[in-house]
Amino acid sequence: MLLILIFTRKFIVQIIYKLSLVKIIFIHNQFYVINFIKINYLVCTTEHTLKLYFKFSAGGIFRNYEGECIGCFSQFLGNKDALHAELVAAMIAIEIAYHKGFRNIWLESDSQLVNLASKSNLVVPWCLKNRWQNCLFRLRSMRLIVSHIYREENTCADSLANLVLSFPS
Repeated sequence: MLLILIFTRKFIVQIIYKLSLVKIIFIHNQFYVINFIKINYLVCTTEHTLKLYFKFSAGGIFRNYEGECIGCFSQFLGNKDALHAELVAAMIAIEIAYHKGFRNIWLESDSQLVNLASKSNLVVPWCLKNRWQNCLFRLRSMRLIVSHIYREENTCADSLANLVLSFPS
């Protein structure tokens, strides 16, 4: 079940999810849902010297409900388009969470593309359809919250994504 939330920092105290109360706490200017793993991920790009294509990388950080870092990832995604890179970053985060046994996850990114792709497969490029379908199958056994965060507030994930791009190729 996919639950999409847009938080306003003033008014959210608790939400109803599947007829059970989910408690939300506020730590260091960030919201955390009790018993959920919050995954902040981001895609970064740099222009190639020939200016014909862009290099993409993804970075993400896994935090528990107390705001403590319990893991992170940083990966070079290659020379693809932005649509491909955003979906691959989301799939990496979902796959890591599934293999680590996290069943309550909260995906937070600056991209609304994952929200759209979860509603319609027409957005997903054909080369990613099989992997995306596998992720949607995994999500059936998980509780998922998807929310938006501005890039400027997602500094840890941004630093992880930029780390890969800083290495010489």
